[in-house]
Amino acid sequence: MAKISEAMEMMLLSFVGQSVQAEWELSAQAESLITSVVFVGYNARFWLEVAASILIIAIICSTIVLSTDARVTKILMHEGQNS
Repeated sequence: MAKISEAMEMMLLSFVGQSVQAEWELSAQAESLITSVVFVGYNARFWLEVAASILIIAIICSTIVLSTDARVTKILMHEGQNS
């Protein structure tokens, strides 16, 4: 459903862009900036998923490092007590 609404937004922008440009007395650059902002917002969900994936990888890596460090510390402390 979200994809349909985003596609409708793009279609509406293409039709309304010309009238908004005339009514608000925008330059062609200002209208293209508005269009660019809409396209950036269109990709927000993609970047959210990328950031979430990176966060999950970081959490897994830090868990591996910390658990390995704890095991090594336990082994070294056990060997130190036996000496």
